[in-house]
Amino acid sequence: MSVKISIGEGSQLITVSKIDLLVKRLEPFIREVAAGIEKTGELRQTVAMSAAGYAYAAQNHPEAAAYFHIDPDTIESSFRLLTPYLFPESHTIETLEFINRKTNKKTSLKIAHEAVLPEIQNVLYLSSSGRFSAREIHSKLQDPWDKLFNNLLARGIVANQPRAKLDFPHASIYRLQHASLLYLSQTTGILVDPHLHSAYEPLLKDNIWRFDLEGKVNCILISHSHLDHWSLSTLMMFAKTTPIVVPKVPQASILCDNLQQTLQRVGFENVIAVDWYSSPIVIADVEISVLPFYGEQPLVYEQPFHPHLRNWGNTYVIKTEDYTSWFLIDSGNDAQGKMAEVATYVKDKFGKIDFLLSNLRIFTAHDPFYITGGHYWLSLSAQQMKKFPQMQHHQLTLGAKGVAEIAQIVNARYYLPYAHWWSELGTTTAAEKLELLQLQEAMQELNCTTEIVPWTIGDGFQNGQIRVNLR
Repeated sequence: MSVKISIGEGSQLITVSKIDLLVKRLEPFIREVAAGIEKTGELRQTVAMSAAGYAYAAQNHPEAAAYFHIDPDTIESSFRLLTPYLFPESHTIETLEFINRKTNKKTSLKIAHEAVLPEIQNVLYLSSSGRFSAREIHSKLQDPWDKLFNNLLARGIVANQPRAKLDFPHASIYRLQHASLLYLSQTTGILVDPHLHSAYEPLLKDNIWRFDLEGKVNCILISHSHLDHWSLSTLMMFAKTTPIVVPKVPQASILCDNLQQTLQRVGFENVIAVDWYSSPIVIADVEISVLPFYGEQPLVYEQPFHPHLRNWGNTYVIKTEDYTSWFLIDSGNDAQGKMAEVATYVKDKFGKIDFLLSNLRIFTAHDPFYITGGHYWLSLSAQQMKKFPQMQHHQLTLGAKGVAEIAQIVNARYYLPYAHWWSELGTTTAAEKLELLQLQEAMQELNCTTEIVPWTIGDGFQNGQIRVNLR
């Protein structure tokens, strides 16, 4: 029997977009403007006027300043990133980077034209699924894509499959790394926010690999476009016929790409984006309801200066014959709505929720690079930038108290923690233990009867029991 190929041990695959590279280049300018506003309370003086002989930000960073609308006469109302960068047509992929941290070998592929992305997707799928030997992959590729495969082989980015596939004995839900979940029904697998062979993860002793999931996934759900949830390189490892549900994005912005269009350009054939509260999406014996994702926005109490400047996202209710689950991801409250309002709808529509899942961490607007590394701050109006120092304690996510309130409203049977970063199989982060204690206290204050399940990475859960660990 021929040895199958998979992503190599220690390998990471990363897609880099032009907009992310731009924000990185603007970082010194952002830092200086934000610091100047916090120190002086003055936008005009900080950005475009000399004061007491000191240079101003636009003078110190002329290349960065060229991306902004800077009119000294109207700067208090008009200063902002220029429209083509606030609202790019898409988050165009600049490069694909391949790194093997064990061998310290790397290569990158510059994307001159996105028309090649379907061919690259084919190489990644063939090389990662664990279904094909090197000989079989060679037979399915022509140059230059066969050369790309050889290049990845030579650097250990792809290699002989290192071990047998992990087994997933039947359970209702598995906790994979960070924000990734695998829901299982009697016949169907639903994968949430997959992030495999990730640049975020430490070098782990063992992990969940792409080939472990082959044959288990009938549909993929994406919650939102933050890069710890939206991994285009991971999605490119799956067959292009895989149904993928993404948030409906009315217009691409610096905050959120049009995920549906991006996946279609990569070659995916069944990308689904529907309005919140639409009729359920049916995948075999599973019903998927798309619901609002409020919170984790640049602003908590104010509307953005343009309605399309939003971190568009979905929360999802998964309904099978055996259970109903709602996962909240990093949601919270913002000027458009509150998750407690959505919880009331969920209670009325679905009745008791069996499994409620949410991140417990509290995110705040603590500095200009909060959440995404500068994108959020760049989406603010001039006046919002001036007020930013007063926003630094605004809570963007639910936290333990907010999750307890949701659990109480929907009468959740179990709460399961997740989205608390990467960790070895059979473990979780140290912070999660404290966060679960805070949740327990918040639930006790509300007389909430939801049972907290302290599961770890790789665990499955079914019928009130942690069923298995993938170690």
